[in-house]
Amino acid sequence: MRVLILSSWYPNTPNPVKGVFVREQARALRAYGLEVGVVYPFDEEVPAGSVRRTDEEGIITWRANSLGGPLNPRQPFRRRWARFGSYRSALKLLREAAGQFQPDILHVHVAYPAGILAYFFTRRRKLPYVITEHMSYLRDYTAKWQHRILLKAAFQKARLVIPVSLALAGQIESFGWNLKLRVLPNVVDTSRFTPDSGRGAGAGAGQTGAGAGETGAGVGQTGAGAGQTGAGAGETGAGAGQTGAGAGQTGAGAGETGAGAGETGAGAGQTGAGAGQTGAGAGETGAGAGETGAGAGETGAGVGETGAGVGETGAGAGETGADSRRDGGVPGVGLRPDEDGLGHGGADRGRPEREGQQGLAPLRLLFVGGMDETEVKGLQFLLPALAGLARERRFRLELIGDGSLRQHYEARARELGIEGSCRFRGVLPPEEMPERYREADFLVLSSLKETFGCVLIEAMASGIPVLATACGGPESLVTAETGLLVKPGSSEALLDGMREMARRLPQYKPAVLRAYADTHFGPRALAEELKGVYRDALAG
Repeated sequence: MRVLILSSWYPNTPNPVKGVFVREQARALRAYGLEVGVVYPFDEEVPAGSVRRTDEEGIITWRANSLGGPLNPRQPFRRRWARFGSYRSALKLLREAAGQFQPDILHVHVAYPAGILAYFFTRRRKLPYVITEHMSYLRDYTAKWQHRILLKAAFQKARLVIPVSLALAGQIESFGWNLKLRVLPNVVDTSRFTPDSGRGAGAGAGQTGAGAGETGAGVGQTGAGAGQTGAGAGETGAGAGQTGAGAGQTGAGAGETGAGAGETGAGAGQTGAGAGQTGAGAGETGAGAGETGAGAGETGAGVGETGAGVGETGAGAGETGADSRRDGGVPGVGLRPDEDGLGHGGADRGRPEREGQQGLAPLRLLFVGGMDETEVKGLQFLLPALAGLARERRFRLELIGDGSLRQHYEARARELGIEGSCRFRGVLPPEEMPERYREADFLVLSSLKETFGCVLIEAMASGIPVLATACGGPESLVTAETGLLVKPGSSEALLDGMREMARRLPQYKPAVLRAYADTHFGPRALAEELKGVYRDALAG
């Protein structure tokens, strides 16, 4: 079967993430036995009037700049004429590509304007098409009667309309156009993203507490593997030669042992987090299976667990080892730019073994999104929430992305006094992203509106949970096993969500997160679904 993809959005050099999910779908279809071509008529990188035909990893791709450059909003007549010329140019490109490729079916991504092109192109051709819709602001385009008429015609002629989320399906149904709809998510290349094999979710600042299936104080073994500690060979679970919650102090307070004053934490003659010893015995880790010695969102001896034993607290069952606060925060502990190797504008990977008044390591957060004037990614709410978090505990946030408001957000972080905790990285090459995910404790998506949220699936495939706003797409993606949803447009909700995520971190299992992402959004699963869609469309 030969599938020709016609897309309103597609990655190029100036914008490598624009419509990246369309390219991932094309790759998945090719990988699972279909012949695939792509037509992208709106590539501003291509000189006006020319066509660029390339083989992109086995996918023949036709690119042109049908818009011919930016339009002047002060000249409405020229703008309308230019739009008419743009359609003619795009249709010419589509005719050329279809003539060379001879497709069996046309798969349109984003109805405005590609769906309108497909409608006119197929009026005198027996070529069926389906439309996958990604646009969260589709309703805005239907406000103008011209757009509404054209979009209705394009959607009604399609054999199937495929919204990528239930929220978007509801929006399309509200138009009352009596369309055949089927929700299918975006494809995410889950093979690119893998969990950090050395730790579980909630391990805290790059440290594992102990290997699954081993005791936190196993005789002759370290908590994370023979000869290694939870934070690295020869180091203790929360700092070499220090207690699970700080040198000279026990996991639940100075002068007490991690599981009771004067008692052993994991065996006679040893304290659970004894002063001057490791969290579970010299040279061994200080936390139970799959948890950190002093992980993010946990106390020095672990939320609900002992510094050297599973199922008990460091100072009594049901309490934390260093603080009974359920949100895992420590009152009054913020992050100043000059502390712990965290300089202005970013976090240094090198840091002391012990951090924070109560031994809490910084919570590692990740944001991936644009920073343009629409402010749809919600940074105007996330940054104040982080300022509130800084008053309770240490954190460091990496922000991946760029846009016209980046400098504004950097200035805002300085105003809030959190610039030392926030590192604005800009747009990173795709090959660097898997490592960025693995280094985080969880991803934060603070958007006001999303039709899907590919970054959520990429995070899950990397074995980390997600905190997302209930802004459309995430409601179809996030489950109790993969993360937490909060209301959009609220700094208070984001702050509460980050507190709760920090508390829950030990509950999230990287293997479960990874399996969920691969099963529901991986290339194989979606390619098989789309093959069925194409067969049904061709059958009429």
